[in-house]
Amino acid sequence: MRLSDILFISFTHLKERKLRASLTILGIIIGIASIIALVSQTAGISASITGALEKLGPTTIMVSSVNPRLLRLTDVEISKIREIPSVVEVTPITFDRVSVQVSGETQQITLIGINSINLNNLVGEVKLSEGMMYSDSIVPQAVIGGNIAKNIGVTIGQPLVAQRGNNFISIQVVGILSSYGASAFLSIDDSVFIPIDAVSGMFNKLSYDMVFVKAESVESVDVVLEYLQAMYGNDIRTISVAQLSQTVSSIISSLSLFLGGIAAISLSVAGVGIMNIMFVSVLERTREIGVLKAIGFKNRDVLFIFLSEAVIIGVLGGILGVAAGSVLSYLVPYILSSMMGGPMSSAQARTTQTRAVGSPPAMGAMPMQTHSLSYTPIVNMDMVAISIFLAVAVSIVSGLLPAWRASRVDPIKALRYE
Repeated sequence: MRLSDILFISFTHLKERKLRASLTILGIIIGIASIIALVSQTAGISASITGALEKLGPTTIMVSSVNPRLLRLTDVEISKIREIPSVVEVTPITFDRVSVQVSGETQQITLIGINSINLNNLVGEVKLSEGMMYSDSIVPQAVIGGNIAKNIGVTIGQPLVAQRGNNFISIQVVGILSSYGASAFLSIDDSVFIPIDAVSGMFNKLSYDMVFVKAESVESVDVVLEYLQAMYGNDIRTISVAQLSQTVSSIISSLSLFLGGIAAISLSVAGVGIMNIMFVSVLERTREIGVLKAIGFKNRDVLFIFLSEAVIIGVLGGILGVAAGSVLSYLVPYILSSMMGGPMSSAQARTTQTRAVGSPPAMGAMPMQTHSLSYTPIVNMDMVAISIFLAVAVSIVSGLLPAWRASRVDPIKALRYE
């Protein structure tokens, strides 16, 4: 029997029972859409984090003191680190949580002390939407992140009166940064940057909170880490961008498998539904099967007719599921944003990290800092192909037993079946 004839009979039967076929296909659509929507989120987040880390460069190492009371990262320590072989650049920074008065309300902002040239070297080119970059001096001038400017309504030339404890400091805003997006360790869009010497003078700080060290090559990163460990032992905490990238990739991969497994459960439920519906179909068409065999259809022809129905359900469900999942994957970030009570661009997940009293700013944690992570879900062709394959495979496996049962029906008994 020709394949075209088998497909024609299968399509005809599915068209005769449109509601049943539609509900069966819907089960496959839900399973595939869930897989696409969930896995694309983790793929997008992974790409966003990787991109943020790449801005720092693979040779960057973050150094912080485990206990600032025992080891302070002073200028003396900075000089020692600069003397380490293969170190090409050392960037110290400080950060403080300060309060500002805006429209009669007190808001908390993060004040980061870093020299302007070091800021550009650390996170790549920093662009200004308005104003200019501050000069590296003891004058408390500042450039502010785009989100800060929007949230508290700061304009160029406007002074910010910041309070830290009993100290009140007037900071002159000279520039507003363009939207930067996700970044590792530092939140560019949600911070206020001033010269590090100005911070030291205002708050009488004699040490730094964090130091970024750049090695001359990727191969020399491990050498620099070994020198740092030999010099300071367990008194410092170090993490390289390469290590962090590997850790993030491992976590995201595990999360993708976990979420994909959860979504696959709904696909397996759809498979059970296909098997159930096809068993019912075999019973309903028992007499028809007897007629087909009486006019010359062989067992394998009947088997292929029922299997082709399962394949058609799988193909249609897979294709429609991929389409629905692709649309849903771009809706998920907006759904999450509405649940979190804040707008996102493309997808913006916000998390708040708090540093405990006396603990170091490890692994990018900033004191009471809110980081923004913008990402775009990624639906690649490999994911699409695997999803459609899974839909067809589940449909075939689910329809195999009912199809075999149909092919083994005795034509004499089938013709007598009422």
